[in-house]
Amino acid sequence: MIDEGWESRETDSGTIFGFPEGQETAFGESDARCSAASGQDAVIDGYSLSLDLLRAGYAAAVATHACIEAQGVTLSDPPSEQFFIESGGGWTPYLELDDELIETLLPLCPQP
Repeated sequence: MIDEGWESRETDSGTIFGFPEGQETAFGESDARCSAASGQDAVIDGYSLSLDLLRAGYAAAVATHACIEAQGVTLSDPPSEQFFIESGGGWTPYLELDDELIETLLPLCPQP
C-alpha cells in the first residue's frame, strides 16, 4: 500500500492506511492488488466473514463514527455499506485520526 502511494501510520495495533475523501474506489483497488500479491487473499478466503457479520460490522463502525463526531471531532462521511462489504470490513472512522485522538477516543467510542 505504501508503494502504491497511500499514507500510513504506525500504531500499537499495527499499520493504519488512510485515503482522502472520494478515493474509496482507488483505495479498494490498491488493497485488492496488495492482498493478492502478498498471498493474504488465500488465507482470508479460508476465513471470510459472512454477509450478515459484515453488515453488523458496518453498522457498528457507523455508530462509532457518530460517537466520535458527538465528541466534537469532524470526520469524512462513512463509505457506502457496499464498499465496506467489498473491502471485507476494511474501514473504520479511526483511520482519519492521529494517535493522540485515538487514545483519547477509544475508551469513549470503542472500535468495532
